[in-house]
Amino acid sequence: MKCTLQTVPHFNTYRLKEKKLMSYLSLKKGEHHLYKSCKTNLIFVMKGSITVTYDTYKNTSISSDSIFLIPVDKIVYVVAKEDSVFVCISFYAVAQYYDKELMDPYIKTISNKNNQIKVLKLNDLLKGISKLISSCIEDNVVCNELIVQIKMEISWVLTNFYPPKEFAEFIYTCLNDDEIFKESVLSNYLKVTNVTALCRLLGYSSAVFSTKMKHCFNEVPNTWFKHKRAEAILQDIYTTRPIAEIALHYNFKSLLRFNAYCKTTYGLAPKKLREVIDNKRASAIDK
Repeated sequence: MKCTLQTVPHFNTYRLKEKKLMSYLSLKKGEHHLYKSCKTNLIFVMKGSITVTYDTYKNTSISSDSIFLIPVDKIVYVVAKEDSVFVCISFYAVAQYYDKELMDPYIKTISNKNNQIKVLKLNDLLKGISKLISSCIEDNVVCNELIVQIKMEISWVLTNFYPPKEFAEFIYTCLNDDEIFKESVLSNYLKVTNVTALCRLLGYSSAVFSTKMKHCFNEVPNTWFKHKRAEAILQDIYTTRPIAEIALHYNFKSLLRFNAYCKTTYGLAPKKLREVIDNKRASAIDK
């Protein structure tokens, strides 16, 4: 199944089910781009040379055949030193690649005194993946399943074919306590049905979890959880995914309970919600 393609000048965003998956950016020499990283992004520089600035990391020069990470919730400023092309891939759950026993000795020695982003040069395996991404973009055959597979391949190469010290330095900027907590919450909240279960899954007491949620997300846990879960469920209802499959995916014990949840949360049963959006889409097409 191919994804839909939304086009903006110099900026193509591939979407499936309204979820941003991968972005392709082309800049002429001297052009700049400013964006907020809503997720941790893995950046492939495919062509040219750019400078990247965020937080205290100032004007890091990055050339072609390189990758680097941008942590979640950062305002990033990119300037093209020459005609450049790069691809941003959303890269959730960087913390899952952190092997504490193996990498802690290296993490403790990282000083970042020069405030430069850690950049990895592509090895032969990542160069092959880079060429695959370029070919898929050129042929417009990017889809959800392909991007998931590409991310799995990238993760496998990074964790198995780069020295632990180099990999530790690479993911260091995404590994402070707040970033690890955010990544953990965003990667796991849809696996459970309530905040208590999420605390248990992540290994936090209710009090500690509440404090960290207020600090990292600026909301109390129950409010944040209910809003994000309702948002995700509604997105799925507005697709062609079977209602029973959605209910099962979000751990509802029966369709009856799922219907009751939808009526309480959205004011309508799931089938009615789908009918409403289908009618709106049909009306928009007729116009």
